[in-house]
Amino acid sequence: MRAVVLLLLSLTLYSCSSEKIPKEVIPQKEMEKILWDMLLADRFNSQYVARDTTKKLKLENLKMYDEVLQLHKISKKQFIESFNFYLQRPDLTKKMFDSLSAGANSKRGEVYIAKPDK
Repeated sequence: MRAVVLLLLSLTLYSCSSEKIPKEVIPQKEMEKILWDMLLADRFNSQYVARDTTKKLKLENLKMYDEVLQLHKISKKQFIESFNFYLQRPDLTKKMFDSLSAGANSKRGEVYIAKPDK
């Protein structure tokens, strides 16, 4: 009985750590690029579009997200299904968001580095 429990536990842990992604799911690196562009779009909307009181921010966000999806040549359905897949895989989601965070920190550092006068 103990051997069966250990076997099931090890199989469960192995399946959770396996990075096999179904072919219909957007690959992790591409998903990172899409999420990065969505973050940039959201940031743009909150800094610039929100100032225009004639526009509804949520509607403008949705329009911008649609443009990001078109830019990456994927459908809304494909994005949602892929995003839901990654949400069910916290190990992969953590790697993706850690990568996004590291990229953001790197870009932030580039902005604040003093450029020498020419």
